[in-house]
Formats: sequence, C-alpha cells, structure tokens
Amino acid sequence: GRQFEWRLQYSGPDRALGTSDDLFLANDLHVPVDEDVVLLITSEDVLHSFFLPNMRVKQDVVPGMSQYAWFKPKQSGSYDIVCAELCGWGHYKMKGRLTVESRDEFDAWYQRKYQEQETSEFTAQAGD
Repeated sequence: GRQFEWRLQYSGPDRALGTSDDLFLANDLHVPVDEDVVLLITSEDVLHSFFLPNMRVKQDVVPGMSQYAWFKPKQSGSYDIVCAELCGWGHYKMKGRLTVESRDEFDAWYQRKYQEQETSEFTAQAGD
C-alpha cells in the first residue's frame, strides 16, 4: 500500500519474489478460484488497511512491518479492494479490483500482462 494505490508484485517465471523477473501492477489483483492465496502486505508510507469485503479479509498494514493475509476464493467474479484506514486526503480513491477466475484464465492473464511489461520495458530501454 501507498498513498493512494495498491501496488502489486507477482513472482516471475523463476517463482521467487523480489527478483528481476517479477510482474508489477497497480490496483489489479488476479487470483485463481478454489486455490489458497497468501498475500504479503507492506506499506510504503502511512497506516493502511487492505480490505476485501466480499472475501471477509481485512488486514491492517503498518509502515516498516510485513503482514500476511490468507484467503481461498470460492466463486469467480470481480470484487472491490479498498483501504479501510483513513490514510490521507486521497483515501476515498484508494481502490483496486480483485478478479477471481479459473486457473487457465489466470495463467493466460498473467502471461499477457508479463509480455506487456517485458515489451514496454524493452521499448523504453531501446528508446534511451
């Protein structure tokens, strides 16, 4: 979390988080249905509270600390991600989207987003 967005990081093809092949997004969380999901949540600036009302998941996030949230979505669909802690003037617009989909749909989405990121990074580097 950071004022005023949820930055998301997925492990890349090496399946290790925090390496150069990770996928980075903002406010767009996708997960497979009927699979355990564990989120490692941090804050870059102030107190936030990661809240998935439809999943009954709420985790306060304190700067300098790592917190975990666990859930297992049972139904496909699109759901809100909000901040449930007043975190500043833009708190009202700190929103994201959780998409719960089949494993095949998730894998296709991930592959597409990863390719977009790799292409845009290559294009940006080529222009330097």
